[in-house]
Amino acid sequence: MNISSQDHQPVRAFVLIGVVLLIATQAYAQNANARLSLTLQNATLKEFVKRIENSTGFSFIYGEEISVKHKINLKAKDKTLKEILELVFKDEQVNYQFSDRYILLQKKKEKKAISRKFTVSGYITDGTSSETLIGVNIVESHQQQGTTTNPYGFYSITLPEGETELRFSYLGYGTSKHSFVLQKDTALNIRMKDDNQLQEVLVVSNKSEAGNLATQMGAIEIPITQIKSTPSVLGEADVMKTIQLMPGVQAGVDGSAGLYVRGGSPDQNLILLDGIPVYNVDHLFGFFSVFAPEAVKKVTFFKSSFPARFSGRLSSVIDVRTNDGDMQKFHGMLSIGLLTSKINLEGPIIKGKTSFNFSARRSYLDLLVKPFMPNDTKSSYYFYDMNAKINHKFSDRSRLFLSAYNGKDHFGNMIIEESGYENESKMNWGNTIVSARWNFIFNNKLFSNTTVAFNKYNFNADTYTYNPPSSFANNTNFGNKYSADYSSGIQDWSYKIDFDYNPTPAHRIKFGAEYLYHSFRPEVMTSKISEKADSQIQKDTVYHGINNRSIYAHEASAYIEDNFKISPRLRVNLGLNLSLFHVQQKSYFSAQPRLSARYQLTDDIALKASYTQMSQYVHLLTSTPISMPMDLWVPITKKIKPMQCHQYSLGGYYTGIKGWEFSVEGYYKDMRNVLEYKEGTSI
Repeated sequence: MNISSQDHQPVRAFVLIGVVLLIATQAYAQNANARLSLTLQNATLKEFVKRIENSTGFSFIYGEEISVKHKINLKAKDKTLKEILELVFKDEQVNYQFSDRYILLQKKKEKKAISRKFTVSGYITDGTSSETLIGVNIVESHQQQGTTTNPYGFYSITLPEGETELRFSYLGYGTSKHSFVLQKDTALNIRMKDDNQLQEVLVVSNKSEAGNLATQMGAIEIPITQIKSTPSVLGEADVMKTIQLMPGVQAGVDGSAGLYVRGGSPDQNLILLDGIPVYNVDHLFGFFSVFAPEAVKKVTFFKSSFPARFSGRLSSVIDVRTNDGDMQKFHGMLSIGLLTSKINLEGPIIKGKTSFNFSARRSYLDLLVKPFMPNDTKSSYYFYDMNAKINHKFSDRSRLFLSAYNGKDHFGNMIIEESGYENESKMNWGNTIVSARWNFIFNNKLFSNTTVAFNKYNFNADTYTYNPPSSFANNTNFGNKYSADYSSGIQDWSYKIDFDYNPTPAHRIKFGAEYLYHSFRPEVMTSKISEKADSQIQKDTVYHGINNRSIYAHEASAYIEDNFKISPRLRVNLGLNLSLFHVQQKSYFSAQPRLSARYQLTDDIALKASYTQMSQYVHLLTSTPISMPMDLWVPITKKIKPMQCHQYSLGGYYTGIKGWEFSVEGYYKDMRNVLEYKEGTSI
């Protein structure tokens, strides 16, 4: 094939253009990497561009929006063009880019400012007494985020950096506002002032665990003012009588302190005094409870949707917290009523650091009935309570609480006849609780409480009978004495540690563990018969009950729960409680999930749903319709399984009318392995 010279001309032209472009590109690349020496002083961007264009052959392309904040001062020796541009635009909002023989200048894209977050935390106390306040509402006005103080008066909330306004509100106190610029983690302790004109509904509806906006349903916070103003027997205010008036609660026999919550029995209620179980809460066979209102700071009642940190009962939880004591000044109260007299003393041991609170109550029914008793009969009955607490503040991060409670009922009856016949009966029963609690703040998001406690309930009955000598056919004087002692009870040693962790405003996490060592004495009975003839003891017989052995058990549990916000309208509380009970060489394990949710349809209407599983390892055996002190606390055994309960709840809530709250709840409750006496059986 022959190709003419004319055919080669287009090919040669394209090759020539490519070679020229390649040489030009290499030339500009060489210019970009060429070494330059350049000195400028107080030069403008325009002056800098002109010098570079004259020295390198590059041309700058940029718009009017491109500028530099500072005059250009440069002393470069033997630097490449790239190095010079880096030096000039290092602190300016200008980017550069090479494109053939052009240098394009563009404005740097502004990086989105990273919103830093900091945590505000501290204690909230009474402005006069320095008593810690439980359940105070804290709301940030700009972000509309909030939290509440825990049972020890501590709060923690994480917020974005910048202008912050926190509002603190609590029943019986004026709203307190604090505005500041949040720039670092901040410790903010608040002292609130009394304001008795604050409307209750404004506070109760915003509680974290009880109220229409909370995830928990069937939870009620009962103010002490309400307990003291509730009508009661002979003017004696009572915590348990107030709870009996709540929806879903039955009192059983009129006048008694028994609680039958949503079909459960009295022993299915977990009653806590500063976190320690109380096994018998009755005085005067149920007409009074062991909780004197003067010693109580706050009461929270759960009848469904139990938080994961509570376990061991099927039907309800009653969490009673006592006063810590005034750290600023000493004061007291003395009250004389129709049936009881009460005294309450509190004040500082070391002002601002250590305080005490002491309260005592005694009935004098025995003194009132004494003048009306016959000469040959002496009967008496009285009860008493004593609460004592010492609160010491090591620092803002560390506090110690020492608490003690002792309460007993005493009943006695004595008959002495002219013939010499004697009969005496005595009964006494009551609780003793001693505990030490240590609060420690690891950081502004992590709070801990460690508790070591001893708890004991005991019932004891003594009977003594003396039959004087009498003459028989053989003219022998014969008489006898009979005495018997009966007792039952339960005793616990416990260790518990709880943590509150608030990583973000959307999450409120609680977790912890507990161990209890139980000692059960269901029945211990001893009797003795002494027979006499002619003033000489002929026979002395001692009998021991067949059930005098104690039963020991170990109980351990661990829990975690998270109250978190999925959306502005939906909040969920998800938890799990794991428990283990070991008795008679057999172990029972239980995994108890807890779930509750609240969906806010409107600002005034909320829907809630919950599922709770509970297990119970102890039983109260009773054969009477009212709670009696001789009822027996017994554990499960290798043959008797734990009681279990599954409860499903659904409810609707409305707060659209000022001063009113409306709610309706429905539930389905399934209880299994419930233990009770056969009909007709008695102790």
